[in-house]
Amino acid sequence: MNPLLRWVTKIIRIFRPAPAPVAVPEAAPFTVVEPSRTEPIKETPAKVVSPVVSHSAPVEKPVQPAVAEDRTDPSTSPRSALDDSVAKEEPPPAAKQTEQSPRQAREDKTPAKKAVEKSIPQPAKQQEPTPPIEPKQETKPIFTGRVEITPDLDNPARLRQIKGVISVNDIANRELLDLVPYEPGKPVDDVAREIGLDPSSIIKLASNENPLGPSPLAMAAMHKAIETSHFYPDGGGFHLRNAIAHAFGLGRENVVLGNGSNEIIELLFHTFTRPGIHEIITARHAFAVYTLMAQLFGVHAIVVDDVDFTPDLPAMLKAVTPQTRLIFLASPNNPTGSRVTNEALDAFIRDLPPHVIAVLDEAYYEFLDNPPDSVGYVKNGARVVLMRTFSKIQGLAGLRVGYGLAPAEIANLLQRARQPFNANSIAQAGAMAGLADLDHQKKTKAITDEGRRVIEGAFAKMGLKYVPSAANFVMVHVGDGGEVFKRLMKKGIIVRSMVSYHLPEYIRVSVGTPEQNARFLAELPAALEGLVSFTRP
Repeated sequence: MNPLLRWVTKIIRIFRPAPAPVAVPEAAPFTVVEPSRTEPIKETPAKVVSPVVSHSAPVEKPVQPAVAEDRTDPSTSPRSALDDSVAKEEPPPAAKQTEQSPRQAREDKTPAKKAVEKSIPQPAKQQEPTPPIEPKQETKPIFTGRVEITPDLDNPARLRQIKGVISVNDIANRELLDLVPYEPGKPVDDVAREIGLDPSSIIKLASNENPLGPSPLAMAAMHKAIETSHFYPDGGGFHLRNAIAHAFGLGRENVVLGNGSNEIIELLFHTFTRPGIHEIITARHAFAVYTLMAQLFGVHAIVVDDVDFTPDLPAMLKAVTPQTRLIFLASPNNPTGSRVTNEALDAFIRDLPPHVIAVLDEAYYEFLDNPPDSVGYVKNGARVVLMRTFSKIQGLAGLRVGYGLAPAEIANLLQRARQPFNANSIAQAGAMAGLADLDHQKKTKAITDEGRRVIEGAFAKMGLKYVPSAANFVMVHVGDGGEVFKRLMKKGIIVRSMVSYHLPEYIRVSVGTPEQNARFLAELPAALEGLVSFTRP
């Protein structure tokens, strides 16, 4: 080539403007988003499960023609180059298996919609109605009426699905729903309203209360405590616990206060049992609260038969399992009035397995003539809890003050479960004074011993079967306890029917004053008429 021509050519190349770049990557998304909408777009959400297309993701725009079903020839379309790139990145299953050239793949492939449909499961198969799927497609509530109590209700996820009517019973503790509440003795005011009698003419011999009333020293202390009742009580019961500990030769760390001894029972369940895992053992005719509390806590109660209405201690020990945590033993026992011997109790504590705690309910302990040295068990570190109360010998049942005596390691655990201020300030003051009033306690025991002797003697003369008692009440066979209770109540005398204790042929009568005892015995023959054989006095 001519040298001059070469230089001219170089100069032209230098000053010639560069060709405009092809704007396919940016132009394609906008041309796809604005197609000619001569046909309505078919909405097939079940068929196409691609991500949402946006301007920031231009490569995924070619999926849109499949939805719009574009019928242009792919080989002549200005988007063919972009379609080819998409086809290379996401080839249909058939193209991957046959290894065709790109040209052949473009000529043989069907429109874009069919290619997408080949890579997606057929919607007809997904929408075929089958029995398991039909309930899920229903719009009706899962429950249309009252929700049945099933284990599903313990599942939070299941509760969120319930659209029916839920009563408070449906979400309540299931053990509580079957619980029959404890039935206390009938109050005087209730009987006065029902029978239409003057309350002062009614005598109550149903709840083993002190016939002499509260200790005079306790009443004086309570009157004084009222003056400071605007202050919260001592939450730890420092002075009352010290007084109790001093009375029995123990330390304050061995004493736990309760709102009545019933709360000590509750603290024991909180501390030593777990629902559905642990067990307790009690006697057949023991205080009803033991089994009621077990049911409330979801703990299995093993009930051991009595021997002549007295707890069978060897049988209780034989009933122990690895899951047993508490054995409840009342001596004297309520409602039978029987007691176990000191020798039998010593052997029971000695043979107690190490994983079991003996709970000795001693609410009537002060009425015994020869009580066991149960406090010695506490001092020696035995795994026992003694339950005592101010309701009986001190005559302070209305204050609801009880206490537990236990080795320090057990008492410390019970203290953790105890609510603060469970003994109010007036109750603490009255209990401290009542504990120190030994004269009132001696008078109470004396009137109880004499009244029990009179009542049991009268039962014997009438030929009635009764259980010799070591407490301040006597249980007697009357043929129909419920009927005798009603007949005596009409006369203004309240006794206790034993129907709730599964002893329907018995009543329990508390020892009252000499006048109250005499009135009861005078009205009893008429109440027994036609129900049981007896000899009139």
